[in-house]
Amino acid sequence: QANGSVAAAISKLSEQARDLEGFAAEPPNPDASGEGDAAPAPSSLIGLTGILGQLSGAAQSQPIATVQAGFAKAKVMAEAQLAKWNQLRTTDVAALNRQLQQANLPPVTVGSNR
Repeated sequence: QANGSVAAAISKLSEQARDLEGFAAEPPNPDASGEGDAAPAPSSLIGLTGILGQLSGAAQSQPIATVQAGFAKAKVMAEAQLAKWNQLRTTDVAALNRQLQQANLPPVTVGSNR
């Protein structure tokens, strides 16, 4: 069983992963009632997927410069999310695994290491 600091580290890593994926909206995206999350944050992985879908649909009806600008913005957003993912995958998971090892608990694996 994890002690308090290990449990807090697990919770923090879980929250970071959820934010990265798009379950937490930043800034809040209220639904029609003004409460809750109607959509993931645009900069999240889920949000980026939606943006790319919109851009590919707009490619048939919008001027090419507008579509290219949209793809350029989405590329910058995707690169920022990729940098966050790499930070989480390499540094944050490694730090948690050191704490887990000290507590005699199994490590967290990411990707193909499962």
